[in-house]
Amino acid sequence: QALNALEKAILLDPSDPDLLNAKAYTLYLAGRSGEARSIAEDALQKNPGDPAALDTLGAILLSEGDPRQALSYLKRAESSLPRDPEVLAHLGDAYRLLGQDTLAQDKYQRSLSLDPSLARAWKGYSAVLLSLGRYPEAAAAISEAYRFYPGDPDLIGWEKKADEILLEWYLKDESGKAGLS
Repeated sequence: QALNALEKAILLDPSDPDLLNAKAYTLYLAGRSGEARSIAEDALQKNPGDPAALDTLGAILLSEGDPRQALSYLKRAESSLPRDPEVLAHLGDAYRLLGQDTLAQDKYQRSLSLDPSLARAWKGYSAVLLSLGRYPEAAAAISEAYRFYPGDPDLIGWEKKADEILLEWYLKDESGKAGLS
């Protein structure tokens, strides 16, 4: 329905870059990144430097597996929208995919401080905390992410990993205490 409404609006004003960007983002959310990318690039050509279009194209590039190129667009979006939780979460995703966990953690934390209900940020933050070996915090973040993604297979696997490590730590601690008695 959203696409139909956008199509009708674009017919009335085909040169409106905001409408084009909205259509690109909607297509991206629908998993149609090829179509979305072409439209996002068109929107950006019509309004170079538009932070919303930069974020949209960055998100699309992330979904296509190109975090390095996405990062260049997302950094430009952040310079104009430094307090936008979506932009920050997308930046966190890019840094995480590039293995820059500390930078990713910072972006996710900033995103969640601005919008504690942003599901994407909770999921990414969970992955980063696991990668950093911060299992108690990861377990808490995974619980938050579950609220938005119940039954998500990634989260189920991550929770299992965190639980196993936390149990191992607990058992080591308990066996160490028993040896001191």
